[in-house]
Amino acid sequence: EELSRMDATGRGSGTTTDAAQEARIRLSTQGHSHTPTFREVVAEFARERDILFQPRLGNKAAKVDGKQVFVMGSIPIYLDSNVVYAQKGNEWEPISVDELGQRALSSAR
Repeated sequence: EELSRMDATGRGSGTTTDAAQEARIRLSTQGHSHTPTFREVVAEFARERDILFQPRLGNKAAKVDGKQVFVMGSIPIYLDSNVVYAQKGNEWEPISVDELGQRALSSAR
């Protein structure tokens, strides 16, 4: 399974998805004076596709290993070391940003 891992320069240790890289480039050219964080890249990716991306609220707002849980579409995720983890049943599995976007869009239908 392909994972998207990017360091702060946008270079991957493994494979970087084109969509995530494009979002990173767009953010860096929009007048931001800092290198976009991975969270900003994921948020931009979701915004461009009109997918909800926000911190998980309410009773299910628990953290995973101290990391904030978000929802993308209806899929619970958390970010750790520039890797996205999606909840599948009771487990958390790494997922590429592209695959997450596809899942989020298909779960919204």
